[in-house]
Amino acid sequence: MVSGPWAYVASASDKTRIFLVAPASAHHKTYIFPGTNAADFRNQGSYIIGNGLYRLDFDPSLKAAYTPTPQEATVISPATVNDLNKVSAIVSSTSNYVISLPAPDDYSTYVDPLGLVDGYSESKVAPSSVTPSTPPKVYTTWMVLHYSVKALPALLKQTGAANKSIATRDPAGKAPGGISIVLGDPNLNDYDPYCDSISLESLNGQNSLWGLTEYARFPKQDKYGKQRHYLYDYTCSDSVPNMKAMGRARQMSLTSGGGADCHSYQISINKAGPPPPP
Repeated sequence: MVSGPWAYVASASDKTRIFLVAPASAHHKTYIFPGTNAADFRNQGSYIIGNGLYRLDFDPSLKAAYTPTPQEATVISPATVNDLNKVSAIVSSTSNYVISLPAPDDYSTYVDPLGLVDGYSESKVAPSSVTPSTPPKVYTTWMVLHYSVKALPALLKQTGAANKSIATRDPAGKAPGGISIVLGDPNLNDYDPYCDSISLESLNGQNSLWGLTEYARFPKQDKYGKQRHYLYDYTCSDSVPNMKAMGRARQMSLTSGGGADCHSYQISINKAGPPPPP
């Protein structure tokens, strides 16, 4: 499970691997933890990784031949960066969050069987100021990476900036079947139900990292932090986040895809190598 505003980058030197990349953030941290409930990233089984280069692997002898099956539709921002030297420098930088993974057999958008969280989000994105006529986009914010195996690996090994073993089921034995990687806000910094500045902050971070120029407006949110689709406040800035710190008088549980507290999109940076990022 990959939740939050991550970029997917195909490895230029190893077609069997991909990178997850996110810029350092003022308010978001990266969590890796057992089990497939990415919405529960603040639980006791989670731990926070620092900036740096990480590699995750499972026992390669467990890999099985993959038979393609129909998956839920995956929609993702088409933003790409074709400067391979720039991409190489970014995935080699210890200033960012960079996680190397085996290339998945397939990708899909998470669908919550209980309907409590969405695996997708909505915003209006444009290369200049976003106006009421700008059409909204719907895109993945909680991606499922599928691996075909003969048996469920008991754990994944993390190496690189820190060595660790990560179980494929949470401590309570619930949500077995994999691990979760989440870029989330541990402190619920932004309670504004109209402007969603924390998502705008994430989009600006992606812009700065990859050299993109995009502006965005996000829909209003209900009292639980879920988006109210197609309802926008055009008095909000589409380029400058205006954080409103969480106060005791107004405790909200801001949740988007995977509870990552961010409705900014995931992006595919390049499509070199089979199977490509989505």
